[in-house]
Amino acid sequence: MFPLERRYVRDVERAHGLPSARRQARRDLASGVRYLDNYYERYRLCVELDGKSSHPPEQKWRDADRDNDNLFRDGVQTVRFGMRDVTTRRCAQARRLATLFMRRGWDGAGLRPCGDGCPVRPHSPESGEVP
Repeated sequence: MFPLERRYVRDVERAHGLPSARRQARRDLASGVRYLDNYYERYRLCVELDGKSSHPPEQKWRDADRDNDNLFRDGVQTVRFGMRDVTTRRCAQARRLATLFMRRGWDGAGLRPCGDGCPVRPHSPESGEVP
């Protein structure tokens, strides 16, 4: 696992109690076999992590083709994060992901702030509010 992937799992997903993804999930798409960094099958969501070394600028269009294939095939939406998103913006991104998960059927069980000042809040199904 690369440092960017470790940071995402530790600082975004686990630290905030988000659902766990299937890592490097194999998908057979129209454009060929692809491996998704973090695939949340139940929620039809994929989080791709784009580091400079593993995702050079010329790969941008191949990534877009794969993202489109995911969406057109069965409605899997792709969100892309870089190092800044999983470090300095980790709490804000966790909150945004929690909102997406809840829109797609997650009950918010386990959602929590990672520490003081974290904008993520436990979900209260009675309130109908998202984090």
